[in-house]
Amino acid sequence: MSKIRLSIVIENLFPLLNIKGILFNISILFELPLFSSCPKVFKSIKCLLITLVFTSAPQIKANELTKITLATQNLCPYGCYQDKNPASTQGSNEFSGIAVDVVKCALNKMNISLELLVLPWARAQKYALQTNKADGFFSASQNHYRDQFATLSYPIAKQKWQWYVLNSNTILPTDSNFKQQATVGAFIGSNMLKWLENNNYKILARPLNTDYLLQMLLKERLDAILANDYVTDRLITKYGVDKKVTSYLHMNKPLGVYFSNTFLKNNKLFLPAFNKKVRECRKIQ
Repeated sequence: MSKIRLSIVIENLFPLLNIKGILFNISILFELPLFSSCPKVFKSIKCLLITLVFTSAPQIKANELTKITLATQNLCPYGCYQDKNPASTQGSNEFSGIAVDVVKCALNKMNISLELLVLPWARAQKYALQTNKADGFFSASQNHYRDQFATLSYPIAKQKWQWYVLNSNTILPTDSNFKQQATVGAFIGSNMLKWLENNNYKILARPLNTDYLLQMLLKERLDAILANDYVTDRLITKYGVDKKVTSYLHMNKPLGVYFSNTFLKNNKLFLPAFNKKVRECRKIQ
């Protein structure tokens, strides 16, 4: 069998190994110790498969991903600056939290360096979904719009969507007419706001962040806000208003990393490996 014909057979038999285009020097292959137990001229497909895996390993390793760019927002406790006056929007070791620490841990285990872009949440998503300035964004919960352009990882952190209302408010989330009567809000760019819009709630406010959203509730400009439990509960404690506000669980919406489909198309083995490392890192937490 000629070398040219053999290379065509290899490419047709094993496309899933991603070895198309790799040049095999047949004379070298015959000299490998591994080949001593193989029948003549590749009659054993099993032996051929083993040989191809071993001889193609150096080429595959040379193409491994070494760096990734992810966009996120400054949002405690998931990820935030530990100093109060960050000098720039570039993430650093001073930017940490329960979600970003899992991402860093997983990528470290994969020997992939991380470039972190800390941006307003709406812009962080745009960088990954529309402009390709980032390979992905986090911490994000699933929605159908995001699913069109990106794929969500294994959860990196827990999240609950909760309604928050003043104790003095007469309209409660448990009321049958709550959706029709209550004025509500969520911060701009959030999955919660998208959900409210899609379900035709009476949205009165779309502030920049959860802090502004809570302030509007405390000033009685809204009947209720839909917000992340970790973030909002911390703010309620910070402002000492826990006796003024009551929360109601709406749904569990775990958070992950959305990786753009463009990035994943070029790095097909990345996501399964990342998900595996995330599981390991969350056990450590």
